[in-house]
Amino acid sequence: MNNEEVSLNEHFIWAQKRIKELNQDRRSDIMDYEMKIMDARISGREIGEKIANRAGVKKLIDVLIDLSHDDETIFIKAKNKYGQYFSDDELKQFIAEAKNDSLQEV
Repeated sequence: MNNEEVSLNEHFIWAQKRIKELNQDRRSDIMDYEMKIMDARISGREIGEKIANRAGVKKLIDVLIDLSHDDETIFIKAKNKYGQYFSDDELKQFIAEAKNDSLQEV
């Protein structure tokens, strides 16, 4: 009976297969699950950082517009603070959007 298959009838065969399934090493399944959870956390953190950076640059631009700075000064200050996260075109687009939003509010 030590790791030998018993082939007396179908019930014994079914029970043996079930015991083998239950005795399998589940470490790989657990590790896969933990890796998926870790990947989801990392992905969520990256998405959160992108959203925060986007909100930060928009707030900076809004404040600089309120202080009546010209577009070039706003662009330079935004690039100094957020240039590593956004391209020049994206920053210029944020400035244009903020200008349009401030004009619509008036």
